[in-house]
Amino acid sequence: MRVLKPLLFISVALSLAGCRTYTPRPLDLDAHASQWRERRADDSSVRAYIDSLERASDDQPVFGTDFDPAAGMDLHHAEWVALLYNPDLRRARADQDVARAVSDHAGLWDDPAIGLDLLHTLSGAANPWTIGTSVSFTLPLSGRLEREKMLAAAELDVEILRVVERERDVLKRLRQLWLEWSVLNQRIALTDDLLIDLESITATANRLAELGEMLRPETALFEIERTSRSIERDLLKERKRIAEEEIRSAMGLSPDAPVRPKPQLSFVTDHLDQEFGEPGDLARVNPELARLQAAYTAAEERLHREVRKQYPDLTLGPQYESDDGQSRIGLIAGVPLPILNANRQGIAEAEAARERARAAFETACEQLIGQLAVLKRRIDAARLEHEQVDSRLAPLVDRQVGDARELLELGEGSPLALLEGLVRRHEAKNRILDAVAMESEAAIELARLHAGRAIHHQQNHSRRQEVQP
Repeated sequence: MRVLKPLLFISVALSLAGCRTYTPRPLDLDAHASQWRERRADDSSVRAYIDSLERASDDQPVFGTDFDPAAGMDLHHAEWVALLYNPDLRRARADQDVARAVSDHAGLWDDPAIGLDLLHTLSGAANPWTIGTSVSFTLPLSGRLEREKMLAAAELDVEILRVVERERDVLKRLRQLWLEWSVLNQRIALTDDLLIDLESITATANRLAELGEMLRPETALFEIERTSRSIERDLLKERKRIAEEEIRSAMGLSPDAPVRPKPQLSFVTDHLDQEFGEPGDLARVNPELARLQAAYTAAEERLHREVRKQYPDLTLGPQYESDDGQSRIGLIAGVPLPILNANRQGIAEAEAARERARAAFETACEQLIGQLAVLKRRIDAARLEHEQVDSRLAPLVDRQVGDARELLELGEGSPLALLEGLVRRHEAKNRILDAVAMESEAAIELARLHAGRAIHHQQNHSRRQEVQP
């Protein structure tokens, strides 16, 4: 008994010394709101983030150090800011950190267990206490812990690729907003040009009406058209301001942050004429397929672990007993028998989950091939419309406007003919703008589907070596 107490005390003290203590960290919304409002597109955090990526990969473009928000921001710089501050990406990276913490501590041995038996003899014996104590260790002979390591590493891969997928989604959304803002900016410029022409032709029509060479109801058409286009321009400006706010939100900046986008209408993709071939080729360049492929690997690892769990682990350890003044030492051992349970439910569930992961990957491959075909058709259609309007329709309306203006200056033409020509020319320019926007939208989506080598730079290279069964 005198020996047992110090041993128990030392064992408990050592166990407690290795335990962590809880440290609260309450939310501070006011402090976060202040930090959020102070974010800027050119602050040191953005530059440090970009520098870290450039050091990690030679494929990353060099970031210029002469950025001036007052002079305007290009899309490339805005993408860096969004990759750092976008709320969805921050949440996805937090999920990845959870998976990394699980992976870093997966496969640890179970803690040893201390057992104590204490009995008192009621018959009045000289030494009525019977004391037994043991320390048991679980020896993972089944290989379950190695499979847990592999599973945690595979699930970390899934989360890493999920972040890559979210990055592509965020960049796609930002590019779409940037394109929308650029198109609105160009539409406003086209409308301003039309209003200048309408102002001039309206004044000419009013002068002809005063001379009695044109009816007043006809001159009202010019004022109606000018007023309608003026309202359209005001609405376009309001939509442009909304697009600017959405760009700030996508970048993770506050509404007060200074952001002046530089227009960008053309989004050229290098992947239009590429033939992807087999699903394995697709999975190497498409973020969604890469993630689903990693999810299937994780499903196989989970099934392997569940199979391993049906095999028994050995419980082994020393035992001490004191009975009626007699001390004994020995060994305890235990092995569960996989007869009644054998982890059948876990294995069946893991098998079904693996088939679900297979179906998700295969159907995503089918959908991706269809999406690529549709996007290529859209780009071809947009280019065709652009070419046809630019080469066939635009020269006709330009010639008509020029002839109508020349006749009107000679006093022989009709202002109505010039009005019709100006409106048709404005519509033709907008059709060309629509075609450019349609091609750019398809190129943006194609860039999202094709992330290239960026996927492999994000892969988890700390995967443990495969352990053969």
